Amino acid sequence: MQKQHEVMQWIMELLSTMEEGLVYIRQKMIQGMTMEPINMFYDVTAAFLKIEQALAGLAIEKVNIQEKAGKLRHALDVITEEYESNKGKRALEIMQLNLEPAFKGWKEEIEKIIIKAAGH
Repeated sequence: MQKQHEVMQWIMELLSTMEEGLVYIRQKMIQGMTMEPINMFYDVTAAFLKIEQALAGLAIEKVNIQEKAGKLRHALDVITEEYESNKGKRALEIMQLNLEPAFKGWKEEIEKIIIKAAGH
């Protein structure tokens, strides 16, 4: 049980780091630096995958997380495709309309699940 608690704490910290990364990416994009934050974008994507793997190994209720994760995965795919085909010209728009809302919903669902699991 201690290990699960440590994993949940690590997930919460990584969620916060992801959020900071998205803020950084958005700021760079607003400044017109579309390509500069690409490494941070890849780090955010890698963090998402690590959290997904960690969640899969936890013995907690994950009812709504799959749908939220699917939306975030789709948003990450869309922005990746935008970078590959258009050098990120629409990246800020995609980030504001798709990625940020998807991340927020996913993060809130994980936090809800973790808080509920920690309360038991």
